[in-house]
Amino acid sequence: MLKNIKKKFISADGTLSGKMVAASLSLLVVLIQQILATFGIKFTGDIGAIVACINTVLAFLGLIGVLSEPATLSVDTASLESKLVQSNQAIADTKTIAVNAQESANLAHAKIDDLTTSQVNALDQSDTQSIK
Repeated sequence: MLKNIKKKFISADGTLSGKMVAASLSLLVVLIQQILATFGIKFTGDIGAIVACINTVLAFLGLIGVLSEPATLSVDTASLESKLVQSNQAIADTKTIAVNAQESANLAHAKIDDLTTSQVNALDQSDTQSIK
C-alpha cells in the first residue's frame, strides 16, 4: 500500500507530483477541520489564511523545483507546413476565382449598360419619328 501511495506522489523521474501534493494538502485541511468538528472543537481561526499559507508553501516548493510537472510538447512541423502550404494555395485559388467572378460581373454590367443604352436610343428614335 505504501508503494502505491509513493508511486502516486513521486513521478518516475523522482520529482513530487504537484497535483497530488496540492490536492492532498487541501484535503488534509478539510480532514483536520472535520476531526475537530467531530470532537466539538470549534475552529475560530480564518480558514482563508490557512489556505493562503498552504498556497504560499506550494508556490515556494514549485519555485525551488520540488514540485514540478515536466511536460514535453511534440509538434509535427512537417505536417503543419504542408497544411499551411495547402491553405495558402486554397486562398490563392479562392482569390483567383473571386477576381474572375468580378471580371465576369463587370462584363455583364457592361453588356447590360450597352443594351440599356441601345434600347433607350431605339426608343428615342421611335419617339422622334412618331412626332414627325
